[in-house]
Amino acid sequence: MKLFSFVVLAIAFTSLPVLAADLPGELGALRYFTSTDDGTHLWLVDWRVDGKEYGIIASDRSWADTVLAYERQGRSNQRVQYSALRDVGVVALMDNGASTLFEGTRRKQWSLDDWSSGSQKTVRYVEVAAPAGSRTAADVVAQYVKGEGAAKSSDLGTAPADIAKTINGACGGKLTVSAADAAKAGMVGRARAAAESIAKLCADDDYKAAVARLTELKFSASGKADTHVAVRGSTLDVAFGNVPLNTPATVKLWLKNNL
Repeated sequence: MKLFSFVVLAIAFTSLPVLAADLPGELGALRYFTSTDDGTHLWLVDWRVDGKEYGIIASDRSWADTVLAYERQGRSNQRVQYSALRDVGVVALMDNGASTLFEGTRRKQWSLDDWSSGSQKTVRYVEVAAPAGSRTAADVVAQYVKGEGAAKSSDLGTAPADIAKTINGACGGKLTVSAADAAKAGMVGRARAAAESIAKLCADDDYKAAVARLTELKFSASGKADTHVAVRGSTLDVAFGNVPLNTPATVKLWLKNNL
């Protein structure tokens, strides 16, 4: 997909105080999209943190169990695009510059490029008011927080043993886990979520063998914006960034590309 030169546009944000402790920054109101092609739907919540803007996107498409953050980019002619962050994500959503008649009203048309099946499929959407009983902004954000393990927790408890059991059970090996540094930063939940993504990777026999060769997994806080992953000898180091941006998916993708 061809990308263009972008400038950031301003967004009107509203606060969701109940979730303020789990996600840093400001969250926008719910935006709801319905497809004029296949009747599927998108739920999007804009998110601004550390001077950058994202969209948290949920859907009832085939990847509906995955809620991810996408980078919000806007061009000078006011067209907006939400793009995958560092190749983590299965879609790109963009204002395609056209409009269409929908239920008697002319509306701006959006295009969703969906790669979840391994090849690109483009589906057209319009933004409309969410119907009664639809997901709320809080629902979408809560699903994202749960998937990220972003709820702050410093209670180390049995986390190292639980994580080792999760990964060793799926991947084999005798991996030991250190998460004390992550616990100090309130990131125990993110360590558990990352472990689940590593375990899922081991459904592939080649990755299973590669993970089984590791002997130690260290979780810590990077003190920087991004999450960093590295293998040093037989030790896997995962240093969580300050902002929970698709952390489990990022860890899984790094391992797929580097093991």
